[in-house]
Amino acid sequence: MTTEREWIMDNAAEHVVVLFDHETGAQSCLAIVDGDNVVLDEIDKHYALGLAARLVELAIELPDTRVKLPSATLTPDKRRPIRRLAAVDEQLREIDE
Repeated sequence: MTTEREWIMDNAAEHVVVLFDHETGAQSCLAIVDGDNVVLDEIDKHYALGLAARLVELAIELPDTRVKLPSATLTPDKRRPIRRLAAVDEQLREIDE
């Protein structure tokens, strides 16, 4: 069963993605997407950290709410596994240090 936190993290992973340089294959920047629509792209490291800080600042002001988990109604074979790149975990650990 998916927890609320797991669902939130998976959902966020669907909306914030890494873009790669076509020539080198290296990670180049981030993008925020809504399905097939690009909302914001070419987000470099410093801009991403600024956006993250602003999101945290605004999120703290929001009232607590509960998320309805749509995946709780799906059978396991219909649930999509979402994984983030190991490099993302490493970056997050570096930020925490």
